[in-house]
Formats: sequence, C-alpha cells, structure tokens
Amino acid sequence: MRSAKKLTTSFISLLLMVSLTGCQNEPTSQPVSSTGYTPGTYEGVGAGMNGEVHVAVTFDKDSITAIEIKDNAETISISKPALTRLPQDIVQNQSLNVDLASGATISSNAVITAVGEAVKQAGGDAEALKSKAKPNLEVQPDEQTETDIVVVGSGLAGVSAALEAANQGKSVLLVEKMEAYGGSSAQSGGAVCYTLEDSDFTEQDYAEWLIQMGHDGENINEELVRKIASMTGDSLEFLRDQAGVDISFPVRETLAHNTVSYLVSTKKSVVLGAGGLIIEPFIEKLTAMNNVTLLNRTKAESLIVNDTGAVCGIQAVRADGSSLTVKADSVILATGGWDRNSELTEKLAPGFVNSVHLTGTGNTGDGILMAEAIGAAINEQLPACVDGFMGLPVTLTSDFILVNQQGERFVNESAVNIEVFNAIARQESGIHYYIYDANELFEFVNTTDRAALEAAAEAGTVLSADTIEELAEQIKVDPSTLRATVDRYNSFAGTQDSDFGKDMTNVQPFENGPFYAMSGVPYIMTAYGGPVVDEECHVLNQEGHIISGLYAAGELAASNWTGQDSIGHGMSLQDALSTGRIAALSASRK
Repeated sequence: MRSAKKLTTSFISLLLMVSLTGCQNEPTSQPVSSTGYTPGTYEGVGAGMNGEVHVAVTFDKDSITAIEIKDNAETISISKPALTRLPQDIVQNQSLNVDLASGATISSNAVITAVGEAVKQAGGDAEALKSKAKPNLEVQPDEQTETDIVVVGSGLAGVSAALEAANQGKSVLLVEKMEAYGGSSAQSGGAVCYTLEDSDFTEQDYAEWLIQMGHDGENINEELVRKIASMTGDSLEFLRDQAGVDISFPVRETLAHNTVSYLVSTKKSVVLGAGGLIIEPFIEKLTAMNNVTLLNRTKAESLIVNDTGAVCGIQAVRADGSSLTVKADSVILATGGWDRNSELTEKLAPGFVNSVHLTGTGNTGDGILMAEAIGAAINEQLPACVDGFMGLPVTLTSDFILVNQQGERFVNESAVNIEVFNAIARQESGIHYYIYDANELFEFVNTTDRAALEAAAEAGTVLSADTIEELAEQIKVDPSTLRATVDRYNSFAGTQDSDFGKDMTNVQPFENGPFYAMSGVPYIMTAYGGPVVDEECHVLNQEGHIISGLYAAGELAASNWTGQDSIGHGMSLQDALSTGRIAALSASRK
C-alpha cells in the first residue's frame, strides 16, 4: 500500500478505450432446410445494445455455410459469446432456435434477427428455423476439483481478486454463472476514479469525504473506507501495469460538492457498456496464466463448510445440469447485488420492484443468499439509484439544464449523484427533463452516439424544436416559465450560478437551436446490502467474528463503505477494484 501523499481535490474518471473487431466463424455445416436457398452471401441487420449489428451469411443451395459478424458497436466482453458462439451454433444446427448467451441477451437477439433477415433474402424460411427443436446440451459428468482460492463472480471485484491472488502465487479458480464475463462492471460507463498527488487534499481528507458522503449508511466501516482511499493510486497502477488496461487521462474540472471538486474526462459521454473494455484485458490476462482457470456458465449455489465452521469450497452447477464441487482454502464472493431477484427486492426494497435496471442480469443476490445460509451477518440496504435517459449514451457532462414538470431548475446539474438524485426524488412523480442546445449536445456525442440519438428522436424518446417555447409545448410545460428558466441560466454563463452554485465559468449560454429535451428516468445502478465484512474483507458472522475462509468484495459488500445513494463517476468501479485486491491479499495470507 502507498504511503500517504498529497492529492488533488478531486477524482479522475478514466475512460478506457479498446476497439471491437468483427470475427468470422466457419464451422462445419449440417444437413438442412427442405425449402432450400439461393446460393450466395447476404447481409442482415439486428438491433444490438449499442446500435446495429451487421452480419454476412453465406448459403449453398441446402444450408447456411458461414456467418461473419461485421460492423457493430457492441461491448466486447459482454457481447463476445453472442458474436462467437451463436454463429457457430446456428451453422452447426441449421437453426435459429439456439441458446442465447446469458448476460448478452440483446446482442444474441441481434445476431438471430440479422441472420433471420439474411435467410429471408436467400429465399429460406426464417420462422421455420426459429421453431426447430432446440439442441440438447451435452451433459458432462459430475466433477470435483481443488484450488487454493475460488472466486465467485467476474465483475471488476472478481477479476481483480483473481489476478491479485494469482500474482501471490496461488492457484485460482474463477466461476461465473453467466456466459458473458464482467457482470455489472461490464455494463458500466467505464470510469474509474482515483486521487492524484501534489495537492493539499490528502488521502485522509479523501477518506473523510467518502465517510461524509456515506452518512446515511448505518454500517459504514470507517477503517475499510480509509483503506480503500489509500489504495486508489496503487490500484490504478495495478489496472494499468498488471491487468494491461489502456488508460487515457484527459480531464476537466467541474464543481461536484460544496467543498470538494473532482475531475472528469473531457470525453463527455461513453456508450453504456464501456466498462467491458476494462474487463476484457483482465480476462485475457487471466486466461493466459497457468495458475488460473476460468469457468463461465457455472453457478455457485452453496458454500461448503467443515466441522470447525470454516468455509472450504463451493458447490456449483453447470449450464448442462452437471455438478461441480470445488474444494478450496478460501472463497471470495464477488457476485454483485440483488436487484434482479424479485423476491429479494420485494423483501429489501419493495418500492423498487418495477424499477429500470442498469445492473447486470446476473445480479440476483447469489452471494448474499449463500453467505446468509451459513450464518453471516447481513447489512440490509436500499439500492443506489442514478438518473439517466433511455436509449441514449450515459453522459458525463453537466452542460445541460435540468428542469421539472413546471419548467424550473431545481438542482446544480454538476453535483454528485447523491445530490442530483435526491433533488429529483423531491420533484412531483420524479418527472424531469434534460435540456440541451445543438452546440452542447453535438459537442459530446460521437458517431455511435449520434446514431443512438437519431433513433431515439424517431422513437420519440428525444424531442426537438427550433425555439425554447416550442420545446416547452412538446414537454407540456409552460412556455413562458421555461423561457424564463433558460434566460436566467444564460445570465450566469461565464460566471457563477447564484441559484444552485454551479460553476458556470466555462459554460456557454443556450442560444442556438434546435433545442432538445430528454425525459429523465431513475435507474437502479447498484443494489447495496450484503455480508458484513471487516477492513480485510473477511465476512463476519452474526456475533461479529470472522468466518474463516470466506471473503466478500465489490457491490456485494458495498454497504460496508457507502450509504444507500451512489456517489457515482467511477466510485463503484474503484471500490470493486480495491476491495477485490484486499480480499485476495487477505485470502493469500491465510
């Protein structure tokens, strides 16, 4: 761990860039459709998570012989199973009724839709291929294996724990129940915050700020918070030097809090799922290590406990139904949250049952249930919510006007998520709108984002008008009120916002149409609540004692260091990165 050094007054959100290339799969074809095809290569298109997925499908007169994934903007670690296995399965089985890639359902459906479109062009019957009996999975024999450390979950906490433990010379088995690696981390915006040197804002100041921001949490472990704060720079080096993640550093300063500001990247938006660009280098690195084994489509169902009460492994089940028993010296749970489990949500946060989710589809509370079953103490806590808009990129810019149903501003748009979301929650029905002018909007969208914007405009998710008054009519607010709101906001440009304290030094007035309005939607971004841990990430029992051999990290354990609201802008990924490493180092010393 680093010694205390001076830090900047802020965080930096790191945008981690990797390119996604198409891949070609040409498995052996099987006997086919009685309808036959017109031989040739045809292109189809399906709607993916981040835009269109294009495929080129080659046919002979009787069969589909090859499928090539072409242009797409899917996030590699999420979509990889859909873009690789599905084409193989379709060709092998001459069927569109194949298993979707768990964790990559949208990408999977995009591939099937695109191939189906090509089938129609070739004169085939796509509906017949969709209705074919699904092929049975080949069932493996039940298996038992041993390892030093087993990690459950492949989000940033899980892969960080696996890599750190492997670097300590331990044999590591990582199990992931979904087919796609990455969990919620892969679906995140891909920003990781950290603290800089050469500032009067020390690591202790940073820790105290985090404790202050988590004031509504009943079980904040202040020692663990301080440990996480002290590791931010070291974990950044781990991310770059050990995992091989490509990091970019462009920053700009924005006011984020009354006393603490932070830096965010000048790339003002990231496509939802850019966090997968962090996960992919980890998976590649772990796959290449001799002392690490990765198993996806393998769900941990229970913890194995010996006669002394120590955890000594897991009982898991594979996608084909066969069992896997893993004996291990230590188990690190990094299974994420629980908001995708309707029963747990009904129990822990009944008001959120019908909420929109930004979390991974595997966030079904497996870790909390396994730990609770062997007597672990559990922190129960509400989900953390973040505001966003459907069908568009996640934005890291604050150069917009946020208004309520009355057409009035109600918050500093550049404040941290806690402040913004709480302000939104105080508005009638939580309904609100992001207002942009053409200059600000098109400054932060890239080519992919523009396509999403245009699609959203066609769908009515985004509204536009040449004047503020016309826009007001579209969002059903009083035109004179919205006009007055925009005029007052413009009067602060280049100075200071005397209404809500937003730093307007570098903000331009809203003068150039067309103007755009996006309806805001509250999302569940994380679901805190899980096992109680100490500062070394040991899981504790209901008497406050360590459960030997059991550790928890990431979102699963986040209620130990944060309140129910998300600080946002890279905090969750930084916490996952650091606590995964803390758990691995603790387990390696066992």
